[in-house]
Amino acid sequence: MLEECLRAGACVGNDISGFADPGYLATAAAHGASVVATHVRIGPRIPDPEPGYTDVRGEVVDFLRVRGGMALAAGIPKERIMVDAGLDLGKTPENSLELLRHSDDLVALGFPVFLSASNKGFLGELVGTEVDDRREVTFGAHALGIALGCRVLRAHDVRGNRRLADTMSAVLRHRRS
Repeated sequence: MLEECLRAGACVGNDISGFADPGYLATAAAHGASVVATHVRIGPRIPDPEPGYTDVRGEVVDFLRVRGGMALAAGIPKERIMVDAGLDLGKTPENSLELLRHSDDLVALGFPVFLSASNKGFLGELVGTEVDDRREVTFGAHALGIALGCRVLRAHDVRGNRRLADTMSAVLRHRRS
């Protein structure tokens, strides 16, 4: 599937299986594509019956450190390897919120951090909103992520999130004279 997408003009592969396909990284490297390594414990679209973690932050960071290393070993440059905590993927709302609040743990790995908080269920539970009413909640999550060092956003409202990112960039760059 990745091969077909890259031939059709895609330039990023977003693999929510944690690079389970043995040929995935070689294909991405051969095409000069960027990749997203997403933390998932069981597998994509498989509900985790007991998403209990002893140390969710540590487990996610360790998993993504290994996946980033796999991508580097396949010949993909570090700046083209994004890491994603996998918010809401086999995690409780509390797990996802903890990972969002500590996005800088992933930033410390040295790979661009891909924040996938847009319209997520944990945000809805946090403030009691349905999926169609999570625009502002998403903006809040993305603003926090950007402040903590996330540099790539998966967004449903592209225009609004572009404005948010531009605003956050200006705010974070501004220094008192």
